[in-house]
Amino acid sequence: TIFESIKERFTDLAKEKNIRFDVQSVCNDKFIVSDEFVLTNILIALLDNAFKYTNEGSVFLSFTRKFNNHFNSDFYYFDIIDTGIGIKQEFADLIFEEFRQASEGLSRAYEGMGLGLTIAAKLAHLVRGSITFKSTQGKGTTFTCQLPVLEAPPPLSENDSTQRKYEILIVEDNLINAGLLKIYLQDDYLVSSVNSVDEARKLIHQKSFDCYLIDIDLGSGPTGIDLLHEIQNKHGISNTLALAVTGYANNNNKREILSAGFNGYVVKPHNRSDLLQSISSLLN
Repeated sequence: TIFESIKERFTDLAKEKNIRFDVQSVCNDKFIVSDEFVLTNILIALLDNAFKYTNEGSVFLSFTRKFNNHFNSDFYYFDIIDTGIGIKQEFADLIFEEFRQASEGLSRAYEGMGLGLTIAAKLAHLVRGSITFKSTQGKGTTFTCQLPVLEAPPPLSENDSTQRKYEILIVEDNLINAGLLKIYLQDDYLVSSVNSVDEARKLIHQKSFDCYLIDIDLGSGPTGIDLLHEIQNKHGISNTLALAVTGYANNNNKREILSAGFNGYVVKPHNRSDLLQSISSLLN
């Protein structure tokens, strides 16, 4: 189950930091109707954050189902409770906004908090959920992911459309970023996703794609620009439509990306409507 894999993932880290860690469920539902990848990565992002800022005490993940009076329906609640450093009230509005932190004075104690939380919040929104938190500085923080209880969808009929969809390859070394892009696109396109240049090379030698989304910074080794040139050499420049995925958006970066052969770029954190518009304009 999701909770078993989550517990296994963080048990060694808890032992290493000498922190108590447990996963508790008081929900009797045998299954949850949601996107497993999305839910797993929301919990991973929130737990990563909790462990990062907790040096003693405990981190708990609890799961329950409760009636929400405001929405007049049941919701699932995933609480990540830590005894870490807490969050100053003056920084509360910045926690989910990765690219405002440095410019607006978020102290070094909280640096690095934004990316995982920004993505977790976006992922929760995609599955009609939300993430909130409450915190006391010096005592700890509780992040709560709230997801609606959904009915299982009906099976697809044999008459569902089989119209060809464009095929897109995502090359992104960050698993959560890659998952977010895939979720944004999977309703409209046939999406493949790889997390390294080596994996991308294997695919591009097997086939070509209608469009490529390539992260510029793929860690050590070849860059996204290097990979684009390999794809162009394999399939031809005129047959290669590609968007660069970047966290940098100044004029020098933009010129470098376009002069390298990309048809455009999308800037992190991703906005679904802007992303879809960029791809649609490129393909049509």
